[in-house]
Amino acid sequence: MVYAQIINDMTAADSLVNDISTIGFSGRVSKTAVEGILARVCLYMAGQPVNDVSKYNDAIYWSKKVVDSKKHALNPSYSQIFINECQNLYDTKECIWEAEFFGNSSAATGGANGAYGSVGVFLGVPCTDLNIGYCYGFVYAMGLLYKSFDATDIRRDWVVAPYIYNGSNKAAVAATQYYSRYPGKWRREFEQLTPKIKATCGTNFPILRYADVLLMLAEAENEVNGPANALQYLDSVRARAAAPIYRSTDKAVNTKDNFRKAIQDERYKELAFECLRTMDLVRWGLLLTNTKAAAADIFLNASAGQQYGAKAGANITSRNVLWPIPTYELTLNNRLTQNPGW
Repeated sequence: MVYAQIINDMTAADSLVNDISTIGFSGRVSKTAVEGILARVCLYMAGQPVNDVSKYNDAIYWSKKVVDSKKHALNPSYSQIFINECQNLYDTKECIWEAEFFGNSSAATGGANGAYGSVGVFLGVPCTDLNIGYCYGFVYAMGLLYKSFDATDIRRDWVVAPYIYNGSNKAAVAATQYYSRYPGKWRREFEQLTPKIKATCGTNFPILRYADVLLMLAEAENEVNGPANALQYLDSVRARAAAPIYRSTDKAVNTKDNFRKAIQDERYKELAFECLRTMDLVRWGLLLTNTKAAAADIFLNASAGQQYGAKAGANITSRNVLWPIPTYELTLNNRLTQNPGW
C-alpha cells in the first residue's frame, strides 16, 4: 500500500534528518518537517477514500511532536510570513518547510539555468509595471472566500487584495465588490531583487507552516476526544488573525460536529492559495458539494462577464474526486482496479 510505504519511509527519516535549528533554514527537510507531513498523511488516511479513523490518533502523535519540540511558533504578523518569502528571508518558527526559488531569468541571476520560480507572477494582482513587479493575474479570489472572513480578521485583506492596479497606481476595490478581487498573499512589490523580470522571480512557497500543524492537531484531537482540548490550538490561530476567539460554550465549537465545521472553515481562510484545499475537501467528502456551491454562488451573484469562473465547479462529477490510474500501471499490476468513473 502506498500510504504504508510513505509512513515507513518517513518514520525512518525522522531519526535520520537534522533538527531545524541545526539546519538553520526551511528549504531542507528537518525532523519537524517530517513529523508535520506525517500528521498530514495520517489525516488523509483517516478521511476519504481510505477512512482509517485510527489514523487520527497517529495524527495527534505526530503533530504533538512538532508542538512539543518548542522549535516553532506563530509569526505575530500574518502578512510578514509572505513578505519574507518574497524577500528570501527565512522564518523557521512559522515556515517549517518551503519550496525555495532564487533569482530570476536574467543573466545576472542564473539565466536559463537559474533556480527561479513564478510565485506572485501568476498568482497575484495583475500589474504591468515592471518596477512594481509584473503579474498576469491568472487567478481570481472567490467571493465566498472574501465573505468567509470576520470583519476584524486581518487575514482577509492580505489573502484577498483590497486593490487593483491602474497602471502603477493602486485603486481600492469597493467593499461590496466580491467578484473582481485577486489573491494578495505574495505581492511582487516586496521583492528586493532587481531588475524585476516579467515572468520569473525568487519568491519561495510554503509546503508546511506551523499554523497548519496547529489546525491539524485541533482537528485530530476533536475527532478522538472532542473539542475540549482541541479548542486551544484553533484559538491560537484565530488570535493571531484578530478573529473572534471561540469559547467552549459557543455553538460553533461546542460539539464534535460543530467543531469539525469550524476547523474546515479555518483551514479555508488560513491556508488559502497554499495548494491544500482540494485534498482537504476530498478527505472530508466535501469536494463535490463545496465546489458546486461555489459555482452556484458565482452564477447567482457575479456579473455575466465573470461567470465563466463557475464552469469547472458546475461540471464536476464524482469521477473527478480521484485521478484515474494510468493504463500503463494497470497493465503492470493486474491487482489494481480503476478508480470510479474512469
